[in-house]
Amino acid sequence: MAIKRIESFDHWVTADAPKKGWTFNNASVVINAGTGRNGTAALRNNVAVSSSSFAVLGASNGGRIGVIGFALRVPTLSGDTQVVHVMEGGVYHLSLGYLSTGALRVYRGNALAVLGTSVATPIAASTYYFVEFAFTIHGTTGTYDVRVNGVSVVSGSGANTQVAGTGIWNGFRWWGGQFGGGVNEIDDLYIADDLTFRGDHRIVCLLPSTGNGTHAAWTPSTGTDHGALVDDASPNITDYVSTQGAGYVD
Repeated sequence: MAIKRIESFDHWVTADAPKKGWTFNNASVVINAGTGRNGTAALRNNVAVSSSSFAVLGASNGGRIGVIGFALRVPTLSGDTQVVHVMEGGVYHLSLGYLSTGALRVYRGNALAVLGTSVATPIAASTYYFVEFAFTIHGTTGTYDVRVNGVSVVSGSGANTQVAGTGIWNGFRWWGGQFGGGVNEIDDLYIADDLTFRGDHRIVCLLPSTGNGTHAAWTPSTGTDHGALVDDASPNITDYVSTQGAGYVD
């Protein structure tokens, strides 16, 4: 069992979502430059109250257990809002959301029943927190554990966390409008098919720098600056370096 996906949101733009395996249901979901946790980009749901927008990411998996971690920022705590759903196709098994008080809440299904609510208030508006959500999908022995900045704030076991289907999850849906709408942003995402918390971390996207560096054996499509042709945060095919021979390094 291992990490299945990591994401910095820093090397692509909104239009590239399908290439990355994401589905954005409307124009309210964007890759937003400058609002990430470290001044880079974030996945942003930006909707009016009572509207809804979502981003879906498929994740290959062969079991009932998993953990998802991400940095979360809510500019305004505008009502009770689900943030992420654990999916099996079109089935919602579990949901994690926040209340207008800042407390976090775990639901069975798409808010079919409340499984647990944090006693303390773990999040405040306009502040990034690293949230991790570990779970087991099962009709009688389901589990859930939510950590904020490494501290467990709500957990449970012996729960019915399987709504239908096989209980084998295969994707996640980030929600922007259930119950209260508003804005939320996520960054530094990881998904794993085990129950191991990785803790707070930063996912860094490293892009080539301009210039030719030590190796410049490939042929530029234009000009002589090899690095400038491949340093794009969002991929393009208008400028590039290429080679038809084996063993060349650039």
